[in-house]
Amino acid sequence: MGLKINSQKTKYMYCTRSGNQIPRLLIDDLELESVDTFVYLGSLLTKDNIVSAEIKRRIVLANKTTKKKLKLPFTKH
Repeated sequence: MGLKINSQKTKYMYCTRSGNQIPRLLIDDLELESVDTFVYLGSLLTKDNIVSAEIKRRIVLANKTTKKKLKLPFTKH
């Protein structure tokens, strides 16, 4: 019993203001992967807390959605 961690899916992001080297994170001799960005609850988070990356991502998503809607065939009813 207990919590089981899927080491293939589990990643971590280390945030620091000092710019120190990212420490290795080991759980039961398994090294977890460190990432610079990830999407959490629909928002892009970055290790340096840069908001412009999230704004750009949202603009790209909005443009894709708009393109899809423009390609829909229009019918008269």
